[in-house]
Amino acid sequence: ATRATNTSASGIYHLQSLSLRLDNKLKTDAGMTALVSTDTNGTPVNFNTDFVDVSSVTLTPQGTVQRYAVYDFDDNVRSGTYTLTPNVVTVNITSHGLQVGQRVRLAPVGGTLPLGVYTVATVPNASSYTFNYTAANTTSTSISQYPNSARAYLFDNSGTRQSGTVSWTVRGS
Repeated sequence: ATRATNTSASGIYHLQSLSLRLDNKLKTDAGMTALVSTDTNGTPVNFNTDFVDVSSVTLTPQGTVQRYAVYDFDDNVRSGTYTLTPNVVTVNITSHGLQVGQRVRLAPVGGTLPLGVYTVATVPNASSYTFNYTAANTTSTSISQYPNSARAYLFDNSGTRQSGTVSWTVRGS
């Protein structure tokens, strides 16, 4: 049992015993998606499960023709700022690497935007993107982003981009 006693008038407490258990279970998410060869920056593969950290991504092409699937997943936390105006959030992060339709986990440092996973609605440039969020107030503060999606590509034996279906599996916490 934890016991805390106030040892001074300053409000400082002395902990005599503290037991803390941290639990981090691995999660697995999977699905199928159609990759389109004309998606210049790859086809978004949005995870169904919210991850704090991804440890592996596996793509398996479907069908009877030999094809190769590759993915682009930036496993980095990036920092920047966000501005919330009524119903639209603009995130400013240098070289964010996202495209329309991708999901991203955002952790605001303050303001009224809650921690959560959001879907990119527009990408005005390489350093900003927007998404819809219903709110009447305006706020702006620092934010961190972590991707909850990858971009995938499908190729044939000669290295030519192909359209086709892939199954995917993601593991992480």
